[in-house]
Amino acid sequence: FGRRLGERTRTTPKPLIEVGGTPVIGHVLEGIERAGFQRIFVATHYLTEQIEAYITERDNISEITTLFEDEPMGTAGALNLVPQLDDINILVMNADVVTRIDLSALISFHEQHDFDATIASAQHETMVPYGVLHCDEHGNLTSIEEKPTIRNFVSAGIYLLSPRITALAPQGRPVDMPEILNAGRAHGLKIGLFPIHEYWRDIGRPNDLETASEDIRRGELS
Repeated sequence: FGRRLGERTRTTPKPLIEVGGTPVIGHVLEGIERAGFQRIFVATHYLTEQIEAYITERDNISEITTLFEDEPMGTAGALNLVPQLDDINILVMNADVVTRIDLSALISFHEQHDFDATIASAQHETMVPYGVLHCDEHGNLTSIEEKPTIRNFVSAGIYLLSPRITALAPQGRPVDMPEILNAGRAHGLKIGLFPIHEYWRDIGRPNDLETASEDIRRGELS
């Protein structure tokens, strides 16, 4: 529903918000088509007719089919709507990210390591605006770190899944990707991380949306 974007998504679905003159979903579809995917499924719910109209009018290279969810099914629930998942890997990609990830490299990485699932990961930095105190087990100060930057790998909203993973998607209820991936780990399946070195930004918040638009204007995605 794109609630964090406020008025921008009151009458426009988040995937159709423009970044650099192109809807976000346009950037996503271009990247997938550039990697050579022949079939693409787009899960819809909120303001579905607008997304369907965009796909119909777009100059598509791949075969694109929309999958309507009667109720929101979470970030992974649409897997149960995709036909013929028994013997193929499937790429799942959120429609609110702008990226130049090399999807062909992601696929090669997945296959070379024989992973059951590969999660594209981006580095996220958070600066702590205070002096961080470190102490020993007795409460004695050991050091003071002034305004450190904490770096973590975060999910980029891009996943390559084997049939062994997609088979774990529960039927008949909403499900998010972490639930499926955690179930995979519990079953002993191999799950790897693929670090993104190219441009990546989630546009779910107003500041990030504006930053992505400015990045495109500066040519950072070219």
